[in-house]
Amino acid sequence: MEIWAASDTQPITHPIIDKKAPVQVNTATHFPYLDLDLYWQNQQNLQFKVHLKPNQQLLYLNKGSSHTSTCFDSIPRGVCHRLAKLTTVTEDNADTSLQDLYPDHFAALKHANLINKHTMPKIPTLREANHIFKPKSPTNRQLQQKKRDARRTTYFCIGYSKAWTTPIWKVIQNLIQNKYPTLKWIRPAMSYHRFTNLREIFNGDIMTKLNTGIVSLDFTTRPCNCTNRLTDGCAYNNHCRKPIVIYEATSTQPPNTASSPKSYIGATQNFLKLRMSSHVSETKRLCQFLRGKKHKPKNSDTFAWHFAAKAVATTTGDPTASDIRKLYNLKILWQGNPLSTVKTFGTNDCILCNQERLHIFKRMRNKPSTLLNRCEELFNTCRHKPRFHRFTHATPVSSTDEPSMGEKVPTTIDV
Repeated sequence: MEIWAASDTQPITHPIIDKKAPVQVNTATHFPYLDLDLYWQNQQNLQFKVHLKPNQQLLYLNKGSSHTSTCFDSIPRGVCHRLAKLTTVTEDNADTSLQDLYPDHFAALKHANLINKHTMPKIPTLREANHIFKPKSPTNRQLQQKKRDARRTTYFCIGYSKAWTTPIWKVIQNLIQNKYPTLKWIRPAMSYHRFTNLREIFNGDIMTKLNTGIVSLDFTTRPCNCTNRLTDGCAYNNHCRKPIVIYEATSTQPPNTASSPKSYIGATQNFLKLRMSSHVSETKRLCQFLRGKKHKPKNSDTFAWHFAAKAVATTTGDPTASDIRKLYNLKILWQGNPLSTVKTFGTNDCILCNQERLHIFKRMRNKPSTLLNRCEELFNTCRHKPRFHRFTHATPVSSTDEPSMGEKVPTTIDV
């Protein structure tokens, strides 16, 4: 631990609790801390200013880059706002220009051609910058007007269509002005939602009829084939050969335990047995690392770290796969339709990834302390691989409008 104090302060006496990490008193004049430079003023007050690293090179957007003019105009104001906000105002620097206080920043702005008469006619002083960028609180008149407008606002939720020649909000406004002048006090607020167009309705109907009775051989649910299914039962609650699922592994708790059990939520496009086997293998490697037998594995997930720690605490030797499976209870949260889900794999609209994020978000909102997942699992790209289907017809399908009823007339008629 380190204590910062001025150079002329009295010696500080302190007990050394741990001889390996004694408390040190630093009496330097400046203390770089992240992007701030902390220093002592004459009155023994701790002051702040922006810190620059020795070899730091300041770069800003060049005028030749493909950004809007609003972005370029906002950069000098943002730089001035940051510099003024991070600098302590004193009698010596209050009326000093920001350009004199931080010449390197403004030299970089001028080099990028971002300071001109339009964006910043005059570089403000520190006092002026704090006054300009100070957030303005709304007046009582503005608060009352906002409250009155909220009472007068009428919300319209209308389906959007490209066939409109005149926007709906303008149609409502014209009706109020021309036909219903007594309703001029209304302040319309629009909320649009989108209707399915005719092309999408036809495509959806055709795809529904084409996919009726079609089963994907590679992504169909299959019966359990566990080795000990006849004696010990399925190790995955008869979910072992279900593909395209969102699963939850909940840690088993000993009796009379006050803490809530931890849960891990994951997704897999393969059979659940294959995914859990990789989890168990990674957990076994981590157990060997925690016991000092092997090197640390790369990119181990939170499932492996949590259950490896439990396995090391509850077993004496190297845990087996059966020992690790006893540490959690498994259940299926969601299973997708292969025909509609597989075609979204590898895209930003992956149904399986979005369903996984949805279940993680729900758990983060309801019981965040019980979740084992990391935040990076919410922002990773899709890791699922699209594949071609091998189709089979479970039931015969005709080419007529109704699959269950044909439209052909019988060739023989009894008279």
